[in-house]
Amino acid sequence: MAPVMWDAIRFYSDKNFGEPGCFILTGSTAPLKEDLDKIRHTWTGRIASIVMRTMSLSESGDSTNEVSLSSLTSNVSEISGRSVLELEDVAKVLVRGGWPLAVKGKDYTGEYAKSYIDAICSRDASRVSEVNIDADVMRSLLNAISHSVSTATSLQTIRADMAENNSKIGENGIYSYWEALRKLFISEDLEAWNPNLRSKTVIRTTAVRHFTDPSIATASLNATYADLLNDPRTFCFLFESLCIRDLRIYADQLGAKIRHYHDKSGLEADSIMVFDDGRWAAFEIKLGQHWVDEASKNLLKLKEKVSSEPIFLMVIVPDGFAYRRDDGVFVVPITCLCP
Repeated sequence: MAPVMWDAIRFYSDKNFGEPGCFILTGSTAPLKEDLDKIRHTWTGRIASIVMRTMSLSESGDSTNEVSLSSLTSNVSEISGRSVLELEDVAKVLVRGGWPLAVKGKDYTGEYAKSYIDAICSRDASRVSEVNIDADVMRSLLNAISHSVSTATSLQTIRADMAENNSKIGENGIYSYWEALRKLFISEDLEAWNPNLRSKTVIRTTAVRHFTDPSIATASLNATYADLLNDPRTFCFLFESLCIRDLRIYADQLGAKIRHYHDKSGLEADSIMVFDDGRWAAFEIKLGQHWVDEASKNLLKLKEKVSSEPIFLMVIVPDGFAYRRDDGVFVVPITCLCP
């Protein structure tokens, strides 16, 4: 939006041999092509792009930070910790989201996320899109994606869901709308992991739908934390999205990426932390302790399929205690986790 700033910073850096971090440029969207075209010189080697996410539970003070992913990648074998939040509290911080103002104001109503959606639909989406954005259609799309969070639902299926709610959009149009959400860093799907397997199992490559913050989904659904407590199925999907948000933030700090696994046999893992050198760790995300046994078995099945050994396997739960099971799988509340 202010291309002259880029050139000025490039000039200063070249003249003064500036150290990394001399300037921090922030923005809420990806740069528009017409703005990039106004920049006279490339910033390659001078300016690096990073994604600024909303606050994790560790950053917002809602995690005890007793279990460090960094320490687990260094072969720590024993852990301990206890969540200071109950399930109701987890529902509250999910609806609040990781927006700094909402965290500071302890806004558990989701009003900040709702105002953010208003801005997206009425103004921001049109600014970054090459097509005219209808605010009502965009709201319908956000609502449909919210119903599909943490699932590998295709955009055409989402389009059909919108039509059932009397919101029609063309087959090509939905891709333009979704692309606008991606440029605004609202929609951030979770890509599939394709490891070297011991068998010739076919890997499903469909991405899993996620927003950058789970509060976008609750705001779009107009759901309160009490609604989540009364609807465990929806709570389960949105809790998974909350955990994916935090794992992405922590993985960024560790130099890793977050992916998901799903093969033709039906075996799934909600999250895989993948390092550039091929090391990996797997996570299953469950809303209750009574699913821990099943989740642990799934992780151990995945371990047997992949040709390389995992750094660790973990089941993430909302509350309770952090411990290591007899089978070696870690069980950790998301409210105890940190990078």
